[in-house]
Parts: sequence; C-alpha cells; structure tokens
Amino acid sequence: MRDVVTGAVVAVIGTFILIEALRLPDAATVTNDPALLPELVGGLLIVCGLIVVGQGWYHLRTGTTASSSGHVPLPDVEALDELETEGSAEDESPDYVTTAAMAVTVIAYAALAFRVGYLTTTFAFLVGAPILLSWTPRGRRLLVLLGFAVGMVIAIRLVFISALNVPLPETPLP
Repeated sequence: MRDVVTGAVVAVIGTFILIEALRLPDAATVTNDPALLPELVGGLLIVCGLIVVGQGWYHLRTGTTASSSGHVPLPDVEALDELETEGSAEDESPDYVTTAAMAVTVIAYAALAFRVGYLTTTFAFLVGAPILLSWTPRGRRLLVLLGFAVGMVIAIRLVFISALNVPLPETPLP
C-alpha cells in the first residue's frame, strides 16, 4: 500500500510541476525555452510515479511483496546493526550548534550566490557543508570531495550556461 501512496504523491507532484511549467511563456526556439526542463521533470515524475503505483497495485492484488518477486531485496537488519560504529541511539542527542551552523551556511549560500558568484559559492558550499557536518577530510577523501565539487561546478556550467543558455548575473567572481 505504501508504494501506491508514494507513487501517487510523486505523480501529483509531477502533475503540479507540469501544469506550472505550461504556464511559462513560449520561446522562439527550443534551446531558449524556459519551460523545457520543468516540463521534462514533471513528465518524468508522472511516469515514474505511475510505474510505482502500478507495481504497488500489482503486489497488493497478488499478495506478494517486491522482495518476494525478486525486484527489491529487503535489507539485512542484522548486517546494518553491525555497520553502526558510533554510540547507541540513547547516547545521541540533537546537535543544535551544527544544525544552526548549517542553517546559517545555507542562508549565506543563497544570499551570496548571485552577489559574489554562483559557481564560486557553489564550490565553497559543496566543500564546506560536509566538513561542517563533522565529516573529516583526510588524504584521498579530501581529494574526492574537491573532485566532486569541481565536477558539480563544471556540470552546472555545461548544462545550465552552455546547453540551456541560462545566463548568470554579472558578479565579481564566476
């Protein structure tokens, strides 16, 4: 039943996105169309949501589960318990300082992205946020994080600026 509800919610969200995208003005060419990406995302969400609804409905009607039909295996709870390396749930308490710092970081990112430079602040955010969340950058892990941040900035540059012709505002930094 949960799959049916989840799929239906995803399809409704996709429908909402598609309806809102259809309200955007049409462009002379497909490459300059501001509605192209939202229409694609909305359409894909509708299709994926309906697939999940169909699978969930099938499993409800046949009395099977996704794991018994070979689609998705259930997680091994004992193996997951063994992977837990830190203290128990009783020892964990909310970390309000980290939560507040992350909230300030997100607000600062949103405020500075189009004043300082979108690509520069995106890189700083993608490197800084994991470190702020108590992730310890050492050796190869730091190189992977830096590579990920550089790759995301390049992907944003290629997709939005080059392919979709979405201009960024003039800022001191890129």
